[in-house]
Amino acid sequence: MTQNATARTRIMASAGLLLAGAAAAGTSDRPHIISVSHLSIYSSEATTTERFFVHDLGAFKASDPQNPQGVRYYFNPVQFVEVLPLPDGPPSINRFDHAAFNVASAEDMRRYLGAHDIAVPTAISTGSDGSRYFEVRDPEGNRI
Repeated sequence: MTQNATARTRIMASAGLLLAGAAAAGTSDRPHIISVSHLSIYSSEATTTERFFVHDLGAFKASDPQNPQGVRYYFNPVQFVEVLPLPDGPPSINRFDHAAFNVASAEDMRRYLGAHDIAVPTAISTGSDGSRYFEVRDPEGNRI
């Protein structure tokens, strides 16, 4: 091996050790959160909401397999905004229904949160689209 090749090997090995050390320093037993899955909101104006998400933001409109009254606006195959009709009753300032995350394992995340004193359901649910999920509440009472 040439001197340059040996030096490159040492630099790469050192860089690998540094990266491994940095990764280990940030290691957590929390299951990996891959991305935001979706946000779910209420709307009183379906036409203007559709124009905003499709025309202005470039989303693709599709039906909502979880709620036949809802609509999904997809930005990619796994990220969307779910829009639900505004419920009957007095209008609310809050138009937020829930937020969801894509995780590596719903069951592992459920167990992890339960072990960290978060109230979790006793089992994972399966949606009509085959997704596996569970629901918790954040400190403000929002559905996650």
